[in-house]
Amino acid sequence: MTDRPDYLMPPSTVTINIIPVNDPPVITATDISISNDVGSGSLSGISVFDVDAGDNKIFISLTLLSASSPSPPINSTGANQTLPAPHGRLQLVSSNNNLAVIASSATSISFNASQSDINDVFINNGIIYSVVDSVADTYTDTLSIYVNDYGHSGAQLRPLHDTRNVTITTTVTEPSLGFLLSTPVAVASAVVGGAVAFGGVMAVYKVMAAKGIISAGQTWGPVPE
Repeated sequence: MTDRPDYLMPPSTVTINIIPVNDPPVITATDISISNDVGSGSLSGISVFDVDAGDNKIFISLTLLSASSPSPPINSTGANQTLPAPHGRLQLVSSNNNLAVIASSATSISFNASQSDINDVFINNGIIYSVVDSVADTYTDTLSIYVNDYGHSGAQLRPLHDTRNVTITTTVTEPSLGFLLSTPVAVASAVVGGAVAFGGVMAVYKVMAAKGIISAGQTWGPVPE
């Protein structure tokens, strides 16, 4: 059996259309720990990646919640309930001019920006968290992070999102009394004492100088009635 040339089918062309499908953004975030005597620090360890968003602007929001806030925020009867206020507040201090800020308050910040500009904010300490009451103690809040890619860059612009919650633990330490000497000071002998109140806590301090050595000590206790 042999093939005859006149029985061969003519070649045909098939067109294949590839429609890009949108890939979701991905948030990477770790819990945040802050420890100092002012109860303030930058939000770090947060980044955003979207494999197909490129330099298109995407949306990010940061919302501060009390760590004791229920999820979902309703009581047993199904009615909305008053949520406890978070211990801290947020402040956007970034100098990045490419951010299109949508909202900025003490408990919520949202803006549009490319993923590289969003990551720049966190790399360069562009958002500050600080506790409202800086009395020496440990405070815990929840930071809710939401990112929406606006559909970039799928063919039908169907938006996808990602969410992450991180815990912010802030330890406010007792403020220390200190001083700075720019040049050596010759002293003989002296004792200076006093008391300073910090949010209901009194520091009793004593500064002593003897034979050119300056030292300081302090004790803590409640402010007397």
